Amino acid sequence: MKVVGLTGGIGSGKSTVATIFEQLGVPIYDSDSKAKKIYNSAFVKEKVIELLGEHAYLNDVPDFAFIASKVFSNTELLSNLNAIIHPAVNEDFQIWLEEKLKQGVKWVIKESALLIETKAFLECHSVILVSCPEEIRIQRVMKRNAISRAEVKQRMKNQTSDALRLPHSEFCVVNDENSALIPQIIEIYRILNLRFGSFNA
Repeated sequence: MKVVGLTGGIGSGKSTVATIFEQLGVPIYDSDSKAKKIYNSAFVKEKVIELLGEHAYLNDVPDFAFIASKVFSNTELLSNLNAIIHPAVNEDFQIWLEEKLKQGVKWVIKESALLIETKAFLECHSVILVSCPEEIRIQRVMKRNAISRAEVKQRMKNQTSDALRLPHSEFCVVNDENSALIPQIIEIYRILNLRFGSFNA
C-alpha cells in the first residue's frame, strides 16, 4: 500500500484537487474533516475542554469559531491542541489504511494542510503540493469562512510556506486563475498509476 500526501496552504484548493482524484477512483483520506469529527470522541473532548475550557463545546458540539479564536493567536495553545488532535487522526488513518489494504487498493491519498509541519510527509511515498498565490487564497478563505483578512492572515502565519513545502514535494499543482487544473492532475494520476499500480487494471 502506497500513501501519497496532498498538501497546500489554507485556501490553495487542496479539497478541489482531492475531489478530482476521488472521481478518478483514488481513495482520499481527508485529515482536516476527520479531525473535526474526532473532536466528538470522549477522550479528545475531555482533553480539549481541559486545554481550552467548557466554551470549546456549545450544546455538546465543538465550537470551532471559539477554538480558532483561542489557538490561532496563541502558538503554545495551538501546539498543545495539535498534540491532542494529530495522534488521534493518525490512529484513525491507520485503521482506514488497513481497510483499503484488505480491499486490494494499491495507493491512496492522504490530504492534510499540515503534512509537512507534522512530519507526516516522511511516511508518504510521494507528495503533491497545491500552490496558489496568497491574495487568491485570502479572498477564497474570506468568502468561504466569512472571516476578515486579518483572521485569514493569522491562520496563514501558523502554516509553513510553499517555499518550505516544495523541497518535500515531488509534484506541484498550480491552482491559480491562469492554469488548467484537470490536465495537471490527470498527468500526476498517470505517473502514479504507472509507478504504484493502475486503478483501471
